[in-house]
Amino acid sequence: MRIVVGLLACLSAAALSAAFADPPAASPPATPAPAATPASTASTPAPAAKPAEDVEVKRFLAEGYKPEMHHGQEVYCRKDNVVGSRLSAVKTCGTIEELKLMEQQTRRGVEESLRQQNMGAH
Repeated sequence: MRIVVGLLACLSAAALSAAFADPPAASPPATPAPAATPASTASTPAPAAKPAEDVEVKRFLAEGYKPEMHHGQEVYCRKDNVVGSRLSAVKTCGTIEELKLMEQQTRRGVEESLRQQNMGAH
């Protein structure tokens, strides 16, 4: 009897995960691209910046940040555990630009600390 109940539980979990899964992305309809003229390509530098931002968004999502809306602005937040504590966590939020700036400042701080350690060793 226990085996039957376990088997039914596994089957229902598999069915629910399939039911709640994201639907497959539909491919956009094939439409012919308009012919590009030299004047129109020179006046649209914005699309080149968009893919770079998407790469950064994907990188921060992979690092555990989740998108949230704060005061009408999209920010990315992540909870980090406090060292030495099992109960408290610090929530870090910021726009992509702010998060990149925090990363750079942290990297510079680590490099400066290593540089000072190396100077003291000589």
